[in-house]
Parts: sequence; C-alpha cells; structure tokens
Amino acid sequence: MNSAALSKLIDKAPEIIQEAAKSPLGLFALMIIGLSVLATIFFAKASVRVRVWMFVLMFAGVALFGATMVRTAPPILDSTASDRTTTLEQDIRGHLRDGYYEDALHEAEKLCTLRPQSSAAFRLKGEAHFKLNENQSALDAFAAAAKLDPKSSVAAFDEGAALAAMGQYTSAKRIFEQLRDADPGDMSIQYSLASVALLSGDYAAAKNGYEVVYNSRAKQKAASAIGLGLSEALGGKTPDSLEPALRHMRQALCLEPNLRGVFLGEPPEDPTQNYDGYVHLLDGLKKFSAYNQFLENVREGKECM
Repeated sequence: MNSAALSKLIDKAPEIIQEAAKSPLGLFALMIIGLSVLATIFFAKASVRVRVWMFVLMFAGVALFGATMVRTAPPILDSTASDRTTTLEQDIRGHLRDGYYEDALHEAEKLCTLRPQSSAAFRLKGEAHFKLNENQSALDAFAAAAKLDPKSSVAAFDEGAALAAMGQYTSAKRIFEQLRDADPGDMSIQYSLASVALLSGDYAAAKNGYEVVYNSRAKQKAASAIGLGLSEALGGKTPDSLEPALRHMRQALCLEPNLRGVFLGEPPEDPTQNYDGYVHLLDGLKKFSAYNQFLENVREGKECM
C-alpha cells in the first residue's frame, strides 16, 4: 500500500469506525482488532505461544460478549416487510370504505399474522367482522386490540360497540361510561351511551343523552335527532301522540337529507354508517297512522318542512 492510500485510509478511519459501530457484527470486529493491538503491545516480549494463548482467551471473552449482544439486540426492521404491511393496511381501509368486507377480513387476517403485536391490525380485523355481522368474532378482535393497547380509547370504543351489537348493554354501558368520564367532551361517546340506553329500553336516559349531542355541533347531530324522536315516541305515556317525535325526525332530515334511507329501510349512502338499531325500532312505529303518513311524505320528498 503506497503512502497516499495509507494516508487516505487514516483520514477515513473515524468514519469507518463510526459506521462499523452501528451494527453488532461491526462492533464485534472492532473489538477483535483492538484486542489484537493490545496483545501485540502488552505481550511483545513474551514467547509466541504465550501471545497466541492470550489472544485466544481474549477472543473467547469477546466472542461470548458479542453473542450476548447479538441475542439482546433489537430486531432489524425489514423495510420491504414494513412497506408490505403499510400497503395491506391501506387496502383494508379501502375495502371497508367501499363495502368489500370479505376482502377486508381476508387482508386483515394477513396483517394480524405479520403484526401480531399491533392493536391497529386487530381493530381492522374486528371492523371487518363487525361489518359482516360476525359480532362475536368482532368482539374477540376488538378485545385483543384493547389488550395490546390498554390506553387506546378507540380500541375500547370498538369493544363497547361490539358488545352493544350483541345485546350486552350493561357491559357496553360500563365501557362507554369509563370513556365518557375520561373525555366528557367527546360527543361520539355521548351518542353511543344514549344509543345503548335506547336499545336497552331506558328511554329517559336516552333522551337526555341525545339532547346533549343534539345541542352540540357534533357530526352526530342529525342522527341524535332521530334518537330523540324514538326516545319520545317509545317512552311517551301516550305513544299515539307522535308529533314531538316526528318533529325531531323532520329536523334530522333537514340536517342530513341522505338519512331518509334510515326511515325507508334502504342501505345508507355512506357504507361506514350503521343505523340498524334505529331501523328496527322505527319499524315498531309503523302501527301508528301518524308515522305512516310521515313515511309517505319521506318517500315523496315532502318532509323537512
């Protein structure tokens, strides 16, 4: 090696050492080189046999240290695998948005296999099951997501929604109450609590809850107007007197005309919305002539007047 090349190598030495130290194998190599230098300096006057034995002993010690370091080092993320899971997650969200729930579930199961410690992966799997009306499977996935991320209010919210869909209103109410106590200003939680009260037959609590949401600027304002109407119709002392309930339902249609499908039993225009609980309860009002007249007006586009 000529002097110019040697000089260049010496100049680059700090950079080479810095890069080598970034990996366990590189650090291991640096330690072996260091030991070789030490052995040469401290045992320069010793016999060759002694120097060899001392080097072997030091090398064995460094080897044990290196093996321990490699075993305890954090796993190196494969950028290709990371890109794959990111693409999978995007595909799943797209399938859920577009209504391809079987495809979403298939991809979500792959994602859970690739990322078994990911709360978000199990939430997506639970959402796919939920859209397919596989409520027990949805609950299992949401419970797994909540266990992986106990501090996530979103995972707990999903678990509460699955419990409500299964008719386990007491358990759902307990989860939503805990979430409300942690964040009283979250209207989606208030709305869910009111819906659980409505479905469980506690119409007074449902009415109070829906009023809180309706009087806010929450995106659930229109849906809460339907809930208010149902609470008044089902909880009234004279069920045949539906005018206060119908007034709220008209307000809902004025706020969001696309909610007409909720009354007519049509699929929602937004596939991410689920008003099945409302549809079932609204069907129970068809025994009243005033409600049937309201439905006729909705079909003809005469409501919101």
